[in-house]
Amino acid sequence: MSSRKVMERAAPVAANVINTSKPTQPSHFTGKVGLVTGGSKEVGLQVGISLAKRFAEQSRESNSRIYLTTKYEEDIPELTEKLFADYDPEIAERIEFAQLDLLDKGSLFKLYRKIKDEAMTLDLLVNNAQRFTLPSQANDERFKDQCEKTLQVNYEGMKKICKTFTPMLNQHGRIVLCSSHLGHLSNIDGREPAASLLRDRFADKDLTEEKLDWLVKEFQDHVASGNGEWVQNGWPSCPFTVSKIAVNAFTRILQTRLDSFHSQKYLVVNAVHHGCNHRLMNTGYGFPQQEAGEFVAGLATLPEHTHLRGKIVWRDFESFDNWQYGGLDDDNKQSKAFCAIYEMEKDGERLHDINTGFCLSG
Repeated sequence: MSSRKVMERAAPVAANVINTSKPTQPSHFTGKVGLVTGGSKEVGLQVGISLAKRFAEQSRESNSRIYLTTKYEEDIPELTEKLFADYDPEIAERIEFAQLDLLDKGSLFKLYRKIKDEAMTLDLLVNNAQRFTLPSQANDERFKDQCEKTLQVNYEGMKKICKTFTPMLNQHGRIVLCSSHLGHLSNIDGREPAASLLRDRFADKDLTEEKLDWLVKEFQDHVASGNGEWVQNGWPSCPFTVSKIAVNAFTRILQTRLDSFHSQKYLVVNAVHHGCNHRLMNTGYGFPQQEAGEFVAGLATLPEHTHLRGKIVWRDFESFDNWQYGGLDDDNKQSKAFCAIYEMEKDGERLHDINTGFCLSG
């Protein structure tokens, strides 16, 4: 179907069920408002669908809104049309696609102004936007470019999202940072003893954002030198691994900061490996996208006084009858997938105990 025909077909749908104009008065949403980056497909889209269903079930009269971001603005009409074709209008009308390119400062500011003008505040923020490329380890220049772009999106972009939208969060706001099985410290597998020292530095409970930034820069500097220097200094040959380990480490740093500067709000941030892995990753199994999306949505709607704060939640593949985290919309408390809390400073040497794969070269 041509882009012109898609826009012509999608326009009436969007016009009838989604008000894309700016409201005359701010905060016209009477229900929950959330933002999911990387929300146009796969797990990100399923997070949005699950949240919209939850909010519809909680109150069908409330006017909630879930913003799902996509990199390309021209895709929004087709995404909107497909959304209303695939899902109940009562669910679809609570979702709005919005453009966001994390490498474009203007794009981030435009999204901020849009949500500020239309909703004023947020109740939840899910960062699912990420970049994964099979690392070209045999080509120094290509590998350097892959590292730079991956870290720009997965680490620097994640921090930009948090710093831009955290001040907008309401009382008991929730932040979920999507991680990966490649974010396990055991994936720092370069030459020893340098790799063990790196794992200790990432796991340090006193790690600051400045020290974490320096760690990431160290990796990039070694990559820039080429000739496998990063491996000699303990680093893995997978920029996605480095980015997700950094996301996990930043989670605790951000929770400490929220507790210090926004204690009156009781904001909560957690990282999550939801169990659904990229198709190019070396994994033999995983959870379906819908189940992974529901799991992330559960973490984004944790109860008011949850004990899951500043944690890395790891979805494993066991089942048991006593579901211990009642805040994840647990109804029957039976046969739920096991969720582990991954403590970097304690579990970093448990090589592959809860890891389910490693990065391949491309």
